[in-house]
Amino acid sequence: MLTTRERILTEQLNEANETILQLRESLRPTILAYYRGVQLSKTETNLVDAMRHEGVRSYDYLTAQMGVDVGRRTPASLAVVICRLRKKLAQLNVTIENQYGVGFSMTPASIATMGTLRRPRSAEQPADARRGVASQAAPA
Repeated sequence: MLTTRERILTEQLNEANETILQLRESLRPTILAYYRGVQLSKTETNLVDAMRHEGVRSYDYLTAQMGVDVGRRTPASLAVVICRLRKKLAQLNVTIENQYGVGFSMTPASIATMGTLRRPRSAEQPADARRGVASQAAPA
């Protein structure tokens, strides 16, 4: 038989697990990348777009580009997204460099590579296609 303290802790654990599930759902990528050859979340795409130009982008600038609520933006969250990006972009030989104390940048070769992979965002695309869902044409 559970004590009162154990019941309270169990309820708190269940609430925390529910919160985690809700956060996972809200953080799930809502669109696929606008870059050929790699699947990026909306946050990752925003960061690549911000770094796709020459020069160093500051930590604050990139954190603001993440598209996340102000209260959720932290240097650690930026570091996690950059780490994921480096892994995904490594297959394309794209390098993200850390300019310690300043921010992040891409090498000129990486900028050129990302420029060739960029697909234009099209307003004419159906909503399903913008979300990465293949539309099924009706048989003729």
